[in-house]
Amino acid sequence: MELEGFTVPIHRSLHVFAKGRKWSLEIRRRDNKTDKGFKKFHEKRVKPENIREFFPHWKSLQWKKTPEEFKIIHEGHEYQAQDEKYRARVYIRKDVKKTTEKVIKEIKEVIAEKK
Repeated sequence: MELEGFTVPIHRSLHVFAKGRKWSLEIRRRDNKTDKGFKKFHEKRVKPENIREFFPHWKSLQWKKTPEEFKIIHEGHEYQAQDEKYRARVYIRKDVKKTTEKVIKEIKEVIAEKK
């Protein structure tokens, strides 16, 4: 799976886009501080193992619907999970016909890739 990274100014979050998919993943520190480690992924390829480095317990992340008042993108669906140091938020386009469970399963399959 081809993944592309993009960081927001001052490297507070890393956005990962999967080519051909209708979802994206945002990674951010739980304390919302800048993470200079994100910089190396700006407009670069992100590998599944890079995502696993941020989330050592990625297989057991508990995904929960983002409360409406905290949603970043109000047209679509957002779910979030957190590990020890980082938080992940998945943005799912509103035109996605798959169930949320299937999208989360798809994300886990991408993270699991060993290429």
